[in-house]
Amino acid sequence: MLTSYAVAYAGYWRRMSRKPSPMGVPHLRRYQRRAAAAALDWVRHRTGAV
Repeated sequence: MLTSYAVAYAGYWRRMSRKPSPMGVPHLRRYQRRAAAAALDWVRHRTGAV
């Protein structure tokens, strides 16, 4: 169940990172891309995927 949450958040962060940056928050999308990558790395670790 924990892994499924990580997959869901990774998808959410990845999808949101593709949107234009909101005014006043220029680095939000970069943060979201890094968060998505970290979540996917963790999913790979938990599932043993390469």
